[in-house]
Amino acid sequence: MSNKIYSYKDKSYKMAPLNLGLMNKAAPLLIKYRKLHYEYTKDIDMSRVEAIQNRIDELKTAISQVESGTNAGEDRLAALRSKLAEAENELNDDVSLRNLMRFYRDSEGLAMYELITDAKVVKPLLSNIMIPADSESIRDKLREQDFNVPEIFDFIKEVLTDFFSYTLQNRPK
Repeated sequence: MSNKIYSYKDKSYKMAPLNLGLMNKAAPLLIKYRKLHYEYTKDIDMSRVEAIQNRIDELKTAISQVESGTNAGEDRLAALRSKLAEAENELNDDVSLRNLMRFYRDSEGLAMYELITDAKVVKPLLSNIMIPADSESIRDKLREQDFNVPEIFDFIKEVLTDFFSYTLQNRPK
């Protein structure tokens, strides 16, 4: 894990070392997020957006392959770049697609908001992943009353975002 220090109510915390036990304790939160994500996004048809994004990815790959070739055809490269620009413009210029992508992102955000405000799920995980930055003193652990104030929201959001970004990047393939 990183050496990042998180502050809350004049106390400093860091993430506990990542191990299988800690990742296992995070599973209920991941499961709940997946379920909420599905519930909030299941009726949003992203197929057109995904098709354009796939085309953009394929064109970028093709451009990289042509550029890395010893005999890069300038005509072929220009044609691929032109198609890439068209696809990107299609995605960026279509107001309905932009609104659809924003609605999808907002729905993902609502799922995350519901998750991080669920104290029954978040409290146990935070208690396991956060340790005092300066000492191992139990008195500096997060306490029940710490979860009853609105200021903890930003702390939880930052910690969980970092934790899941790190664990998802480092999970077994």
